[in-house]
Amino acid sequence: MKNINSNNLVGAEKLRELVREELKNTATKDDLKGFATKDDLKGFATKDDLKNFATKDDFNNLADKVLGLDTKIDNVKEDLQDQMNEKFDKVLESNDKLGKKMDIIIAESAAHSKSYKDNEEEIEKHEEVLDNHENRIKVLEIQPAI
Repeated sequence: MKNINSNNLVGAEKLRELVREELKNTATKDDLKGFATKDDLKGFATKDDLKNFATKDDFNNLADKVLGLDTKIDNVKEDLQDQMNEKFDKVLESNDKLGKKMDIIIAESAAHSKSYKDNEEEIEKHEEVLDNHENRIKVLEIQPAI
């Protein structure tokens, strides 16, 4: 028989007290009423049911595809930006050409305006002379011939 150390032994009363304390922490039937019953377990998914759901590998593959698409989108975005910049540059060049032509037209218009005013003044002078000649001719026509 083994030697039993009497210091490690617990008395019956002490044992009962320890068991009662431990039972206080143990769940009761009332505590378990909120948990699933056998009938509830029938509605739970089985291993076969779970085969239809995505696995970790499926998610990893999906993540790889999303990253690939993200890269493609970035490339398309850069290409589109380059194309837009190229078109915008062409529009700006065209606008510059139109602006230069417009400057020429405005300058010519100003020159034509000045020329028109000069011609108008010259016409007014000729009209004055013409009116003066007409008046002199009337006077001469009225006088009897000698």
